[in-house]
Amino acid sequence: MGKHPKEWTSSPLPPHDMSLSPPSLPPSTNKGVFGFTYLLFQKKLLPFRYARLAAKLFFWPTIPITILNRWSNYWTAIDST
Repeated sequence: MGKHPKEWTSSPLPPHDMSLSPPSLPPSTNKGVFGFTYLLFQKKLLPFRYARLAAKLFFWPTIPITILNRWSNYWTAIDST
């Protein structure tokens, strides 16, 4: 087996072109999108499909808030029996 011609040999890859990567948004924009989505969810303006996803997303961060608010009165008496 002889050597391959020069055009058959692998050449190093060209440097990565950063213009192909998606643009990153500033954190303030991400917070704005999150807040706007939360507002639409609270006002029941999201379609059902997206509302289900938003409900799962927004439920878990509220658990610590609920626990801290109910810390001294976690159990509620139903009747006096």
